[in-house]
This record gives sequence, C-alpha cells and structure tokens, in this order.
Amino acid sequence: MSKSIAVGGSGAILLIMVILLVWLLPGSRQNGGHAPAAQPPEVRAASQRAMAIAAKEDNPAALEAQDWAQTNELLSSQDWRIRARGLTVLSQFSGTTYEPEAWQIALRFLSGESPVDRAYAASAVSKLRPVEAPRYIAPLLEDRDPDVRKQVEDLLSRLGYSRRKQ
Repeated sequence: MSKSIAVGGSGAILLIMVILLVWLLPGSRQNGGHAPAAQPPEVRAASQRAMAIAAKEDNPAALEAQDWAQTNELLSSQDWRIRARGLTVLSQFSGTTYEPEAWQIALRFLSGESPVDRAYAASAVSKLRPVEAPRYIAPLLEDRDPDVRKQVEDLLSRLGYSRRKQ
C-alpha cells in the first residue's frame, strides 16, 4: 500500500523546487550527469528538513516553533547548499507570527557575499511580500553576478514589472 501526500497549488511548486535544488546543485551529478553524487550527510539531512517544512505550505497554522528553529539552523550554516534550502523555505512563514523576522532575514541575505544567497533571498522576498518586493530586489538587476541578475529579472517579471518600470 502506498501513501501519498496531497500538496496543492504553490505548495507543489515549492516542493518541486526543493527537489530540483537537490538534484541540480553543482557537483550533485556524476558520470556525465546521469547519476546523483552522494551528498554529505548534513546536506541530505538539511534537504529532508526543508522538504518537511515545505510540505506545510498550504497550512501555515501547522508551522511550529520547531519549524522556525530548524529554518534558522539551515540559514546559519556555513554550507551554501544548506543555506539555500533555508532560504527556499523561509517564505513558508508568510502570514505567521514569524513573518516580520523572516522578512528581515531575507533582506539581510539580499546583500550577502554569496550570489547563491542573494538569488535565493530575492526569491524569498518576492514570496514573503510580493507588493513590497520590487523595490528591494530591483537593485540586484545591477548585481555583479549574471545569474543573480537573471533570477531577479525573472522574479520581477512574475510580479508584473519590466525593466523599464524600475
């Protein structure tokens, strides 16, 4: 007998993003890109924690203090792969008592040294507060990293902004 988890709407999209993140990370494939490489145990564990939090997206009331604490652990990691997972689930806290702090954390990561952090933070900002997001992420259109610029351009486009409106 198989069990399935019902994930709807944007919850399914976030879950797919977390799964793709695990699969597409640089160095996550070997043998010509055909088989996933073994990831360090701490990265695998972080992925599992992030997926458990992501599964609660459609029910913010189900998020608990433990989920917030785990997200903060992910965000404080020295490993960019683990921080990326934390930033991916940070937007889960929209509409919860943790939203103001999640917002501040996402804004802080926008100016981080790591381009991965900046790109994932921009995504979190756009999901936490879509109306306010453009003024915070638009400066990253001039980011020194082309991948960050592309990510922000895509996010702004999804929010209904074009480069001319900036």
